[in-house]
Amino acid sequence: MLLSKETLDRLKEQKRKRGETAARTVAPDAKEHEIQCAFFEWVRLQENAIPLLKLIFAVPNGGYRSKKTAVALKREGAKAGIPDVLFPLATQKYAGLALEFKRPKKGRLSDAQSEYIEQLKSVGWRVEVVRSADEAINLVREHINEYYRNEKPNRH
Repeated sequence: MLLSKETLDRLKEQKRKRGETAARTVAPDAKEHEIQCAFFEWVRLQENAIPLLKLIFAVPNGGYRSKKTAVALKREGAKAGIPDVLFPLATQKYAGLALEFKRPKKGRLSDAQSEYIEQLKSVGWRVEVVRSADEAINLVREHINEYYRNEKPNRH
């Protein structure tokens, strides 16, 4: 049975009000792009209720680039290995949260990613490899809870 557009819109609105996302409907063999898009759908839906989410951003390092664009980006400071998503919110435990999205079964870190992740960890960042939007959402919620659980870190 096919659902009408109105029914689908109503169901989407109900999910939005409950804080759910398309993350729960992403295929088990989803690509990193699809998982990350589902995660950012949740972020956008929750930004008004949780203003700290406005700090989260994606790092557009991946994907195919022409040689000319790649050279220009490198000259501008682009670096290999930087995690896909950064959340520069300091807590008592961490300087921030970085997320590297990978496919559920096939995704592997490159050497550059492993090195950059270790560098971030060495300066106090929490870095996690995530394989679903729900996993990323739970980590972000946990990070925000940690931010509010303790005294807020000093701000300059």
